[in-house]
Amino acid sequence: MDPTKELLILQSPRSPSEWDAYFDLRWRILRQPWGQPRGSERDSEDDSAFHLLLMDAAGKALACGRLHLTAPGEAQLRYMAVDERARGCGYGGRILEALEAEAPRPWCSQDRA
Repeated sequence: MDPTKELLILQSPRSPSEWDAYFDLRWRILRQPWGQPRGSERDSEDDSAFHLLLMDAAGKALACGRLHLTAPGEAQLRYMAVDERARGCGYGGRILEALEAEAPRPWCSQDRA
C-alpha cells in the first residue's frame, strides 16, 4: 500500500456495512489474537462515543479508533486498530490525530450525566 497514491476516506461509520467493517477490524486486531469471542470488541460506551474509520476507496477498513467521555471535559481514546496489511503507512497516526482534534469540540465538554 502506498498511502501517497491511495484515495482514503476518514469518517465516522455511517452505514450498517461501515459499522460492520469497523467492529470487525476491532475484533480481528484487538480481540481475536487473544482468543476473545465476537462481541467482546464492543462495550457499553460505544453508543455515546465518537468513532472514526479510515477506509480505502473500495470501503475496506484500514484503521479505526474511538473517543469517549470519562468525565465532563475529559475523554479517552480506545480501541485503536490498524489492519495488518496497512501497517507502516501512518494510518494509526491519522486516526490518533483526528480523534485528538475531536476532543476539544463542544460535545466533549458537555455534562453528559
